[in-house]
Amino acid sequence: MTKSEERKTIKANQRKLYLGTWAKEKVRGVSLSAFCKTYGLSRNNFYIWVKNENIIKNSVPPIQRADPKLKAKAIEIYLR
Repeated sequence: MTKSEERKTIKANQRKLYLGTWAKEKVRGVSLSAFCKTYGLSRNNFYIWVKNENIIKNSVPPIQRADPKLKAKAIEIYLR
């Protein structure tokens, strides 16, 4: 594993740890800026992490490609 790959995995693990801790603190009613001050994080970066985490959680999984014959049959039934 190269140094850059190692750094990326460390940062990803650190981000997961902070986001997990944030979920627990949020339940307790701690504000995001207070959380960032406590853990010495940049608020801007942490806002981006939280936003990206929410986008990933709320995203719809990609639709599987339909079989062309089934698709044609469905269109035929729809147009009747």
